Amino acid sequence: MKTGRDDLDAMIRVASIPSDEPTFLLRAQDDQAANAVRAWAEFQLTNGAPMAIVEQALRQADAMAAWARKKTPDASHLTEAERKQLEYAFERRRWSLGARSAEAQAEERGARDMADKAQPFVSLVANLVALKGIFVPGADLATLCTMLDTIGEVSERLMADAFENGLLDAVVE
Repeated sequence: MKTGRDDLDAMIRVASIPSDEPTFLLRAQDDQAANAVRAWAEFQLTNGAPMAIVEQALRQADAMAAWARKKTPDASHLTEAERKQLEYAFERRRWSLGARSAEAQAEERGARDMADKAQPFVSLVANLVALKGIFVPGADLATLCTMLDTIGEVSERLMADAFENGLLDAVVE
């Protein structure tokens, strides 16, 4: 079994796993291990894996989540040169795939969420603009002007609030 770590490969031997098969080991102390196992279970369920296997994985994830000692993985098993080489390789991989940093991805998700929240408001404003050209039967010109002024004042306040709260930043771009 190949875990990607020589120190673990030397310690772990599982007869049913060929010695040259790549594997990935998660420990309960890893603060994201349970989430990773749950995500794996969800992927497998979607791909038609037997429900018994999915349930077995979810039970393991529950046991991992209940494990008291948690930590973020560290690179203490690597030499400084190995660590730098792997970090460089990762940056190249991310660049070649066109991936952005986690912060940039989070910012993009936030902008999409804000644009989704602002969409009803944008539609309202578009409808209000369209209303300026519509004649309202039975309304005299003064009433129509008053209505449009009121709508304009309300939409200006809504627009100012939306800009102030950043709701239209993603829409404007």
